[in-house]
Order: sequence, then C-alpha cells, then structure tokens
Amino acid sequence: MRGVAQETTLSRSEEVRIMRALYHCETYHHLFGRSRGPRCNAFRFHEINHIFFSLFDPWESEAVGCIDMFVRQRYDAIFDEVQADLHHTSPRLGKPKGATNRNQLLKFEAEREDYMENIVSRGLTFTVRLLAIDDHDTLVRRMKHYLKDEHNLDYPLKWSLDTLAQDDRRVMLGTNARDEAEARRDPIEFTGDTVPPAGPPLGWVLLWGGRYSNLCGEYVPRTVRQ
Repeated sequence: MRGVAQETTLSRSEEVRIMRALYHCETYHHLFGRSRGPRCNAFRFHEINHIFFSLFDPWESEAVGCIDMFVRQRYDAIFDEVQADLHHTSPRLGKPKGATNRNQLLKFEAEREDYMENIVSRGLTFTVRLLAIDDHDTLVRRMKHYLKDEHNLDYPLKWSLDTLAQDDRRVMLGTNARDEAEARRDPIEFTGDTVPPAGPPLGWVLLWGGRYSNLCGEYVPRTVRQ
C-alpha cells in the first residue's frame, strides 16, 4: 500500500488500542465529516471536543489524533506526487467543458489546505482505497475528481483537538471529571498489556510523569505524536 512503512510486530493489547483509534476516527468522520454526505458547519471545534472527545480518556483521544496526523502525512505525499499533473497548465488536466470550473483548474498551492481538509473529511475507508492505487495516471484521475475546496464542513478533527478547542471547551462549556482529575494531579500507572487494554499505555504514563492529564492533541510534543 502506498506510503505504508515496513510491518512492526505489536502486542495484542497494542493492536486493540490501534483498532479502537481507527474506529473512533472513522466514527468522527461519519458524524462530522463527508463520509455520510456534506454538512454545513453545525458544530464548532470546542463543541465537537465536548460532544465527541469528552467520551474518551485523553490517551484514546490522542490515539485518534495520531491517526489523523498519519493520514495527513500520506495525503501530503500524494499531493506532492500529483501536483504538477493537476495544475491548470498541465496537459493531463484537459480543457474543462463549458464555463471555467475552479475545482477543475486546480490552483494547488493557494487551495492546498482546503483540499486537504475536504479530502481527509471523507474518512478512512476512502483513504485506504486511495492509498491502494499504484498507477500514477489512475491516481491523478481520482484526485482530479475528488479534490474540492468547499468550506461548508464541520470543523476538522485536527482543529477539534487543538489547544484552542480544549481551552474553549473548559471555559465555555465547563470542566468535567477528567479535568478535575488533572487538577488534583491524580496518579496513573501502566497496568500491563492486558486484553482488552485497561488504563493508559506506558508511553502516556511516562509522558506526564505518572500524573493524570486531560490534555492531548497540540499539547503533546509533535515528535512524540509522530
């Protein structure tokens, strides 16, 4: 599959954690993305943080954020690969029929961020199918068809886990039991690779010095998330 590194042996507990993160990520896109059709800005990022991510322990939310980061890295590589062929001056793009269509004359650099948010919001099933394409011309045709710069979307997963979303959720919607555990600096510990997983993974415990933290997303160093 395109852009996937060599296989790594995981414990059964780690596999379950990853499967949970994949499920939660796809559920997010069902609720707030385009995988079940377009939406129209029904929820802001701090509301999504409250409605969706407050259901999970912070290490589970962080796992979802890491999946999102991985997907964006794969799309960045695809964008770099097809950019020249999707530029409006490329002969591969062809002459659009009728009136000039902004989505056909792809102004890649100017609209790249919008294209990214739109295509990521289509969910993981769509992503897997796209990553499985090995033929360059087929990939160009698919990207030409699916890249849009529409703005009528709920806030993306990345924004719903950024520092502003987490801070606004606490200030505007109030704290929850996990925030209070963080304020008390409750101890946490790694209880082993149980199946199903119980409690935080070892890396999370070490990251926060054995104390409960309800922070995730942008609060976690990027080098750790990658």
